[in-house]
Amino acid sequence: MQLLSIPTDHNFSDYLACGIDGFLFPLEDFSCDFFSFFSLDEIKKFREEKSTVPCFIIMNKMIENKDLDCLRKTLIELDAIKIDGVYFYDLAILQMKSEESLSIPLFLFQTHMVTNSKTLNFYQKYGVSGAFLSNEITFEEMKKIAQGTSCSLTGLLVGYPVVAMSKRKLLSNLSMKSPLTIKEPKYEQKYFVLEGKEGTSFLYGKRFNASFVYSELKGILIYGVLKQDDFTTDTYCEVIRHYKNFNQERVDALVGRNRGFFYRKSIYRVKK
Repeated sequence: MQLLSIPTDHNFSDYLACGIDGFLFPLEDFSCDFFSFFSLDEIKKFREEKSTVPCFIIMNKMIENKDLDCLRKTLIELDAIKIDGVYFYDLAILQMKSEESLSIPLFLFQTHMVTNSKTLNFYQKYGVSGAFLSNEITFEEMKKIAQGTSCSLTGLLVGYPVVAMSKRKLLSNLSMKSPLTIKEPKYEQKYFVLEGKEGTSFLYGKRFNASFVYSELKGILIYGVLKQDDFTTDTYCEVIRHYKNFNQERVDALVGRNRGFFYRKSIYRVKK
């Protein structure tokens, strides 16, 4: 398994020195749910300076008609610099890859919806190389998906899980600044509210940490993702080091022990 960073800052050389294998950049104007975004020019510069480092792009916003011309131009430019792959949400990206005969690898990234191998096998027929698995499935379900598909699988190892996203500007409309921390009144659970160009995202306030099954995940995932979120550079470097030279005790001390849905099925699911 290779470790990919979703960075918040630009200290890429520090993270490479600590053992990160590559980067997954949320593309400005085409992604949502992150603390920070990167322009196409910044990504091109990174590609020029660190041409041997795996470099992937996140484009996980819902595409509108007004975005189509810019989207087509952007995909052609990303293909020209031979980006290692695009993690996408909207099927317009898959359609444009076909229309423009692009060679750029595509990975399905639909937050809560990548939950079974049949869906992945369907999209694989149309040129999708892999997928970022949902955070709301159990570890047993992850293993079942891996057994049922030849798609390359990516999963979250560390980071605040996305709970929901609204296209509305819920903070600026109330003269509030992003990011905002709120607490659910009954259980006092913390959430982060992030507002960007594409709307408002809600993130669970406890970092998910997959350290307890890391050795087993190596047989399931091609890429494991470490999100920087609001980690400082120094703390994030420590997380990377202790995942690369694996030390569960140190990782847990830095990240916490939120295990998400790995051993409990989500209630937000249609049952048979």
